[in-house]
Amino acid sequence: MPPPDPLSKSVVNPPASIPPLEVVGQLSGFIDATPLQVDCGDGEIVVSLPNLSAALSLRRSMTRSTRVSRLRSLQAVLTRTGLCLRIVVGGHSVARLDAASRGGWLANLLGVAPLELHGGAVIRLVLGRPAPPDPRSSHTSPSSS
Repeated sequence: MPPPDPLSKSVVNPPASIPPLEVVGQLSGFIDATPLQVDCGDGEIVVSLPNLSAALSLRRSMTRSTRVSRLRSLQAVLTRTGLCLRIVVGGHSVARLDAASRGGWLANLLGVAPLELHGGAVIRLVLGRPAPPDPRSSHTSPSSS
């Protein structure tokens, strides 16, 4: 029997009385061959991918139903802990997930609802335009080498 999925509802169901967490740290790694960096602080978890190709590869690594299920489970955990998730691709802050996030038509089309996609950032990324400076962070995305 395979180990339980750490993002399934049966595993991730913390009590409603959990106080907001303060998470601080950095982690670099790979999911399959996709490099990513995770930075945590100030109530925000930032997942950075080097480019659009890496983001699409990660998206394709799961079926639509698995992806949506995991994102909904993650949203429930973020809601209970008072944290939010921000996704940065190639320096563009393209998505956010927290208690108030509601995936719009683009997120539904791409199969990433309930992520709240930032349409302008997604368009700049697809067109290869440079990302504007992010005043919230001095973080740089992982290299694509």
